[in-house]
Formats: sequence, C-alpha cells, structure tokens
Amino acid sequence: MENQDMEARLDEMRRERKSMDVLAKEKTKRNDELKARLLELKKGQERIAERLERVKNEKGRLTGQLEEKTEKCISVRQ
Repeated sequence: MENQDMEARLDEMRRERKSMDVLAKEKTKRNDELKARLLELKKGQERIAERLERVKNEKGRLTGQLEEKTEKCISVRQ
C-alpha cells in the first residue's frame, strides 16, 4: 500500500511539474514579446528624438532668415 501511495504522489508531482513547465514557457514567451516591443518603442523614440532635433535646427535657421529679412525691410524703409 505504501508503494502505491508513493507512486501516486510521484505521478502527482510529475503532473505539477509539467504544469509549472508550461506556465514557465508561457511566461518566458510573454517576456520575450515584451522585450521585443520595448525595443521597437525605444527605436521609435530615438527616431522621434532625431526628427525633433532636425526640426529645431530648421526652426533656428528659418528664424535667422526671417530676422535678416525683417532687418533689411526696416533698413530699406528708413
């Protein structure tokens, strides 16, 4: 009888381990998916930061041109 109890307990432990293995695989898969998504977001953020820098530089250049043109118009009118 004791041997049957031990066998039953061993079977139960195997089922539990199999269940835990499945959960671990699912969690690992989800973690990998989240890492990939995070990498995508980081790359997107870097692209946006680069674009923002270009736009700021362009704004500075255009502001400078506008100031020059404004100064020319004012000096011509005087």
